[in-house]
Amino acid sequence: MKDNVKPTPIDWEQRKYDLAVALYYHDIRLSDIVTPENRLARWPAHISVSAEMAVEAAEVFINEYRRHAVMESGEKSHAP
Repeated sequence: MKDNVKPTPIDWEQRKYDLAVALYYHDIRLSDIVTPENRLARWPAHISVSAEMAVEAAEVFINEYRRHAVMESGEKSHAP
């Protein structure tokens, strides 16, 4: 038996932003764990590169997801 759940429109810009933030913080934490001794010397450059890479990765992922997850009802989905 199906539930009467109405699909909600997806805010793709918010999803891109949330994914980019998660990737950015993951990269910062990982680099801090791997090379804590270089953290201060490389911090400004690493922050900039990490942020750019996170935004680019999030945009590519969301665009590919949307391209492959076309549903009959258009831009509505319950995907995370």
